[in-house]
Amino acid sequence: MAGREEKTLTPKEIIHQKFGVKASYMIEEVRVSSQSTCLYRCHLQLPDFSVVSNVFKSKQDSEQSAAELALEKLGIHPQDDHHITVEEGWDDIVERIKYIFSDEFLSSDHPLGSHLRATLQRDGEHRGSVPVSVIATFDSKINSLCKVINPSMDSDPTVAMSYIMKAALKLSDYIVVSPHAASLRRKSPYPPAIIEGLATHVESIKVEAVHIKCTKCDEEVVEPVVLDISSDRYYLDTIAEKLGLKDASQVMISRAISKTFSGYECRVYSAIPKLTSSNDLKKSRNAKASFVCCGQDIHGDAILASVGYTGRSHDLEHEDVTLKSFYRICCGMSPNGIYKISRKALIAAQLPLLFTTESNWRGPFPREILCMFCQQQQLAEPVFTTSTAPAKSMSDLLSSFNKIKDDSDNQYSSRGNWEMPGSGKGYRCEVKIFSKSQELVLDCSLKKLYEEENDAIQNAALKALSWFSMFFGDMDVESLEPCYTDDDLNIQFNQRNRFKETLPSSRVYQLPEIIRNGESRWYMGMMPWEKKRVQNIANGSLVSICYSVYLKKDAEYSKKGKSLKELIESNEEIEFEVGHGSMNPHLESVVTQMSVGQHVRFSTGLPAEALVLAAANDTTKALSLLSGLEYSVILLGVKGPTEEQMEKANIVEKKLHLRFFVMAGGGKHTLTPKAIIHQKFGANAIYTVEEVHDSSHSACPGLAIPQKGPSLFRCHLQLPEFSVVSNVCKKKKDSEQSAAELALDKLGIRPQNDDLTVDEAWDDLVGRIKYIFSDEFLSAEHPLGAHLRAALRRKGDCCGSVPVSVIATFDAKINSRCKIINPSVESDPFLVISCVMEAAAKLPDFIVASPHGASLRRKNPYPSEIVQALTSQVSDSLRSRKANAAYIPCKGEEIVELDSVDVSSGRYYLDSIAERLCLKNGNQVMISRTLGKASCGSECRLYSPIPKCKSSEVAGSSSEESSRRNARASYICGQDVHGDAVLASVGYRWKSEDLDYDDVTVKSFYRICCGMSPNGIYKISRQAVLAAQLPASFTTKSNWRGPFPREILSMFCHQHRLADPVFAISTAPVKSLADVYRSHKKLKVSGGSDDADDEHLSKEKEDAPGLGNGFRCEVKVLTKSQDLVLECSPRKFYEKENDAVQNASLKALLWFSKFFDDMDVGSDTDDEEDIKSPSTNVFTIPPNLGRDCSGTTNVPSVVEKRVPSITNGSVVSICYSLSLEVDPDFPTDGEVSEGNEEDMESEEDAEYYEPSLDLIESHEEIEFEIGTKAMNPLIETAVTQMTVGEFSSFNTTLFAAAEALLLAVASDTTRIRDLLSKRPQLVYSIILLGVKGPSEERMEAAFFKPPLSKQRVEYAVKHIKDSSASTLADFGCGSGSLLDSLLDYPTTLQTIIGVDISPKGLARAAKMLHVKLNKEACNVNTATLYDGSILEFDSRLYDIDIGTCLEVIEHMEEDQACEFGEKVLSLFRPKLLIVSTPNFEYNTILQRSTTPENQEENKSESQLPKFRNHDHKFEWTREQFNQWATKLAERHNYSLEFSGVGGSGEVEPGFASQIAVFKREALVVENVAEGSMQPYKVIWEWKKGNEEKKE
Repeated sequence: MAGREEKTLTPKEIIHQKFGVKASYMIEEVRVSSQSTCLYRCHLQLPDFSVVSNVFKSKQDSEQSAAELALEKLGIHPQDDHHITVEEGWDDIVERIKYIFSDEFLSSDHPLGSHLRATLQRDGEHRGSVPVSVIATFDSKINSLCKVINPSMDSDPTVAMSYIMKAALKLSDYIVVSPHAASLRRKSPYPPAIIEGLATHVESIKVEAVHIKCTKCDEEVVEPVVLDISSDRYYLDTIAEKLGLKDASQVMISRAISKTFSGYECRVYSAIPKLTSSNDLKKSRNAKASFVCCGQDIHGDAILASVGYTGRSHDLEHEDVTLKSFYRICCGMSPNGIYKISRKALIAAQLPLLFTTESNWRGPFPREILCMFCQQQQLAEPVFTTSTAPAKSMSDLLSSFNKIKDDSDNQYSSRGNWEMPGSGKGYRCEVKIFSKSQELVLDCSLKKLYEEENDAIQNAALKALSWFSMFFGDMDVESLEPCYTDDDLNIQFNQRNRFKETLPSSRVYQLPEIIRNGESRWYMGMMPWEKKRVQNIANGSLVSICYSVYLKKDAEYSKKGKSLKELIESNEEIEFEVGHGSMNPHLESVVTQMSVGQHVRFSTGLPAEALVLAAANDTTKALSLLSGLEYSVILLGVKGPTEEQMEKANIVEKKLHLRFFVMAGGGKHTLTPKAIIHQKFGANAIYTVEEVHDSSHSACPGLAIPQKGPSLFRCHLQLPEFSVVSNVCKKKKDSEQSAAELALDKLGIRPQNDDLTVDEAWDDLVGRIKYIFSDEFLSAEHPLGAHLRAALRRKGDCCGSVPVSVIATFDAKINSRCKIINPSVESDPFLVISCVMEAAAKLPDFIVASPHGASLRRKNPYPSEIVQALTSQVSDSLRSRKANAAYIPCKGEEIVELDSVDVSSGRYYLDSIAERLCLKNGNQVMISRTLGKASCGSECRLYSPIPKCKSSEVAGSSSEESSRRNARASYICGQDVHGDAVLASVGYRWKSEDLDYDDVTVKSFYRICCGMSPNGIYKISRQAVLAAQLPASFTTKSNWRGPFPREILSMFCHQHRLADPVFAISTAPVKSLADVYRSHKKLKVSGGSDDADDEHLSKEKEDAPGLGNGFRCEVKVLTKSQDLVLECSPRKFYEKENDAVQNASLKALLWFSKFFDDMDVGSDTDDEEDIKSPSTNVFTIPPNLGRDCSGTTNVPSVVEKRVPSITNGSVVSICYSLSLEVDPDFPTDGEVSEGNEEDMESEEDAEYYEPSLDLIESHEEIEFEIGTKAMNPLIETAVTQMTVGEFSSFNTTLFAAAEALLLAVASDTTRIRDLLSKRPQLVYSIILLGVKGPSEERMEAAFFKPPLSKQRVEYAVKHIKDSSASTLADFGCGSGSLLDSLLDYPTTLQTIIGVDISPKGLARAAKMLHVKLNKEACNVNTATLYDGSILEFDSRLYDIDIGTCLEVIEHMEEDQACEFGEKVLSLFRPKLLIVSTPNFEYNTILQRSTTPENQEENKSESQLPKFRNHDHKFEWTREQFNQWATKLAERHNYSLEFSGVGGSGEVEPGFASQIAVFKREALVVENVAEGSMQPYKVIWEWKKGNEEKKE
C-alpha cells in the first residue's frame, strides 16, 4: 500500500497478465424472455483448455466469471479483503489515504485523481483541500476496508467519512485534517513541475439539475436549477453555493441512484448532517430526496445532478437532469415503476397480478424485477427455495371425491384440487429477502403447487413484488388485499423502517369519459361496460394495441376558452395478456370490448401526478393541464388463449384431463401405453427424459469443436419392480410412449387397437349406437350428448329423435368403424348415414329407426328424473337469439344473401335450419364437415337437404328442383349438394351445455371460396386478398414472405381431403466447372451491358448447380385411397435440398391454381412437361362466383416508358390501400334532370358530386420480393419505379373474377354489389417504405456466369498448375469453399491448409472436406484446419508454396488489412501470394438498377454506390488497391502482378474483383525453428489412409 498502490487485480486482468492475446473471449447472447431481454455467456479459450461462464446480465460480468473459472482450474486465487482483521483494515485505510495524496496518484486515471487536480485550482485556504465525502464516495478500496471495520456502514455513509477522518489523524506529518470543514489536504505542496503540467483550458459550462427544496411546512418543492461548472471552478463549490453551504467540504454525495439517457450517473448532493448553517433545516427531513436515495436520510435542500469525473478521463463529464428525470427516478423506486419503465408505458402499463405462461408474459420476468428491486434498495439478492411434493395418482384422487352429476361441466369439484397439478410432482416456491447484514426483510411462502418449477419461482417473485408495490402505495395498482389470504399466501414482513415513505399520491383514477362522434359525456357511477359488460376478448388472450395518452383541459376550465391537449405517452405497438392486470384497468376494460382494427377514444381522471410528470416531456406545460387524460386506442390484433389456458381457466379439475370416451355399455377407450401404465402404477411410474445429441448427420472424425446435431430424446421409466429405457425418438412424448410400450411388453400387457375385421366393425358400430342412447351417455360432455338433450325438448313426433346426420358427423368412433366397413365413405359421407341406419336396424328392441325421416330415437323413454333434471338446466341466455348465416341458392343466377338462424334455447337449431331450407324438420338436414372458422373461432358447416329427403309437400318444391346441383355449395363442401344450402356457425362443443354460435356473413362465404385454391390460401395468409398473389418462383428462404410452398401444399391437400404430399429427393453428380465450360465458348463480360444476365447461359447449365451434387425433387399428390392426382417432376437441379422441395411444391401449386382458373395468377406454360395429372375428378369444378367485371386495364402511365429503379431480387416494403371509385356522371335511376345542371356546377354543391371512394383493402406494411410475381403486377410495376418515401396513386378497371375477391374482403357486401353495378374503378394508393437490395451473391450471380467465386477458384487453379505448388494455405478460409472447390481440379497440391477465427465456419469446412477427401481420389495427402487469427504468425505455415486470401481483407478494418500484408510477406514468406478484394468502382454497374437513368446526371457524392456486403468495413478502388500492394511488394522484395475476374481490365471500370499476385524474388529463406511460434490450434486434420483424429 505504502508508496505505491497495490491494486487488487480482477480475474480478467490476471488472465491477461499470464496469457496476453492468447486468451480469447467469445460472448454468446442468451434470450431469456418473449421480449428482447437478453443475458450473456462467455466462452474463454486458453492455449491448454477452455471454460464457459454462467449467464449474466452484462457482458463484462460474464467475462469476469469465465476468467474466475479459468483461475480456479489453474489453481490461482486472487487476493481479496474478506480475510483481514479489523486492525489490518485500519492500517490499510491509513496507507490508502497516504497513497491518495502521493505524487504518483495525482496523475492517475482514478476519478479521485481528477478531484485532486481540480482542488489544486481552488482559491485561498481551500486550495488542495479534498472533501472527505469525495474520498468516501469514489474510492471503492476504502469503502471495502470500512465494511471490514463496521459491516453496517452500508446504511449510513457518514460512518465511512468518520473512519477516514480518524485514519487521517494518524498521518499528522503528511495530512492536514479540517474536522469542522470535513476535508483533507496534503501538508507539503506538490512539486511545481507537476502543478504546471496539470494546467487546463478554461471552459464555461452550464448544466441543468433539479433542486429539491425542503420548506418549513414539510412540503418539498421541486424545481429546475442551472449549475455553473466552468473548468476554472471546482464543481462541488458551485453545488455548495446553491445549497447555501460554505464550501464543497460540507456537501454529502450519494451513491449513483440512476443513469441518464446517455449513460452518465445521477447523484443527490446535500448537506452533511450537523454541518448545515441553519438550525431549522437540521431538524427538517427532506422526504423526497430521502426517497430517491434509498435508505439514506437527507436533511435540508438537495440537488439531483449528473456531473462528475469518470475513470481514464481528466475532463468533467456532465449531462442535463430535468424534472422529468427526477419523477422518472421516483417512479422506478417501486417494483411497479420498474415494470412500467421497462415496458416504456408509464401511464398505460402496470405490474400484472398473475404469471400464467412464459410465452404470454411481456417485459422482464418477475424474478428479474425482484433482483433489480433488491439491488436498488441495497438489499441482498433474493433467496428462492423450491420444494416438490408428490401428488396423488388420478385413481386416488377420484376415489376421494363424490361424483356430482348433471352440473354444467360434469366434473369432480373440490377445493383441494386447486393445489394439485394433476399427477406426479408439483413445485412450490418460497422467496426470502434479507438485508446485506442478513436480517430478514420479507418471507413469501406460496402454498399453491405448480406443474413447472419456473412457474412456481416466477409466481412467488410476483407475489413479493405485488406486496412491495402495495406497500409503496402505488395508487394506480388495483387493491391486492384479496390475493393475500391465509389460504393462498403466507407473508412475514420485518424491517419496515428500511423503506422510506413514498411520494404522496394526490389522485387515483377517476371514472372514464366516453367520446363518440365528437361528443363527450360524463358517466356517473359505473361505466356502461361495467354495468352490463359484453366482453369480446377472453381472459388469457394476447392483444396488441397502438395507443396515445393526452393531457387535456376542457374549454370551460381553460383561460383561453379552448380545450387544450398535450401528448404525454404513445406506443406504436404493445402487447399484453387480458385478465391479469398488466394494463391500466380502464384501458383493458375498453380494449376487451373492441374488435380488431377499431379505434376508440375515451377520457379519465388523472393517475398519480408523479406518473404524469415522469412521462411528460414538458413538465411545466403538463402541470398547467393537470385536469384529465384522454386515451386514443387502436386494437391491432388478438391471439386467443391456448387450449391449456382455457382448460385451467374453466374449471379446476380439467387439470386431471378426464377423457372418458366409452363404447357400448361402458366400453373401453383405446388407451395409449403411457395411460395404461398410469392406470396401473399412478405416481409410482417415474419418467426421466434424457436429451441425446445426434451428431451422426454432421459427424466429422478428428474435429476438435463440439458437434451438436439434432436433439433426440431417450426416456428412462422406473417402475416399482424394474426399469426400462426407450429407443431414441425425435420428440419427448414419443420417447415416453416408447418406454411405456416396452414396460407393457415386459408385463405381458397388449393394448387394444382398431385393427378390426369388417364383422368386428359392425359389432362395434351396433354397440356404439346402443351406448349413445344409454342413460349414462345422455349426461356426457360429448357434443352428441348435447344433441340428445336438445332432442328431448323437440315437440310432437320428433321428441327424442336424433338426426342420423348428427350421429354420422359428430361421432368420430362411428366414422372410423364405417371406414373399415366401406373405405369409400371418405368421399361420400352419405354412406355413413346408411351404415348407421343399417346398424340401428339390428337393435329393434332398443332403437326406433325412421328410414324416411333419417332419424333414431330410443324405444323406451329416459327415466323421468333425468329428463326433469336436464329440463331444469336449460339456459335462458339464448332465448330469442338469432345467428347470421349465408343463404346459398341453388340457382346460379341468384346471389348469395345474408340470412339468420333461430338459435333460441327452447328450439332445436336444426329444425330452424330445416324450416329455412323448406324441409319438414331437422332430421332431413345433411351436415358437412368443418369448412372453416368464424371470427371468434367457431366452426362453420354447410347445411343442405339429405339426398331424396327434400319435402314434396312444401309449396314450390318438386323432384326436379331437388335433383338440381348447387354448384357453389358443392364447391366449398367438396361433395355434391342438391337444392339450397345454408352456411352457418352453430353447434355444441365438447364439455359445453350451451349452444355455441357466431355470425357468418356473405363475406365469410366468399372468403371460404377464395381459400379453396392455393392462390387463395396464400392471399388470405398474407392478409392481402386483392394485392398479393402466389409467387411464380421460389428464390431464397430469406426473401420468401408468407407460408412456404410446402406448407401451402399440405394445407391444400388437407382442405381437399387428399393424402399428405409425398416428396422424393434425388441427387445426381454434376460435371465439374472445367468440364462444363469446356463445351461452351466463353464470352467476355461487358460491365455496362443490359444483356449481362444472358452471358454464359445454356439449358444444361441452368439445370445444374456449379459443383458436386445437385438436388432434384419430385412431388406426388394422392387421394386417401392412394390414387394419383398429380405428379410434378421438375428437371432442374438445385444446390440446396430445401430449394428443390419448395420449388417442386410451388410448381404443383401453380398448376392447381391454373386448374382452379385463378385468373390473377400468371400461368407458367414452359414447365407443362414436368406435370402429370391422370385424375382431377377429385376436385369440384369451381363455379362462376360473380359477374365478369374485366375490361381493358388502365395501366399506370409510367409503364409506357418504364424506368425501373428497383432491381429484381430486392425485397420492398410498402403501405397500400385499394378503394372502389364510382364516377358521379354514371347514370342511375335517380339521375338529375337537365334543369338542375347549373346547381350541380355551383361551388357549394361541388363536393356533393365528387366521386365516391370506398376503402376495400389496406395494409400498413407488407413486404414482397420484386420479380417473383408475389404481388399484383400493377402494384409491382408501379413500385419498381418509385423511390423510398414516394407516394403513388393510379386507377384501373376491374379484372376478371374480381367480384368474388372484392366480396371476400368487403365488410359491407350489399354496398359493394351496388358499386359493382356502376362500373367502378379500382384506385391504388401506394407508399414505398423501404428497399432491401439483393445480396452480394445474387447480384454477382445475375451479372456473371459462372459466378465470381467460381472464377476466382479457376484463377487460383491456373497459378497452382503454373507453379507446380505442393502446399497451399488459405488465409481466412471461412467455410472452406475454396479448399473444397480446389479438390474438383487435378493439381499438384499435396497439402492444403485453412486458417480462420470462426469455429462454426471451420466446422462446416471440416465436414465438407472430410466427405470429399474420403470419396474422391486426389493427390492431396494432408489437410489441416487451424483456429487462429491471420494477424498472428505461426511457424508451421512458414515458406509455403502458395498463400491465398480471397475476398477476406475487406471484412477487416483498413489498418488490420495493412497489418496482414506486412505479417504475411515478412513472416510467413509464401513463394506466391494471391489476394483478391472487390473493386469499389464496379459497384455502380452491379447496383446500376438502384439509380434511374434520369437521375444519373444529378448524382452527387452523397449518392456513391454502397458496399456489396453489410459486413464489409471498406472497399478499395483500383488506385487504392494498387498503392497498398505496390508498397508491400517493394518493402519485402516481391514482384507484383495485377489482374482480376469479372469484366475486363481494359474497359472501365475494370474487373469486378481485383487480384494482386505477389511472387517472392529472394532465393534463400531463413530457417525457422520448429515449434518456435505455434499459436494456432489444430481444429481438424486429415491424412490419407488414416481417418482417425490427429491433433
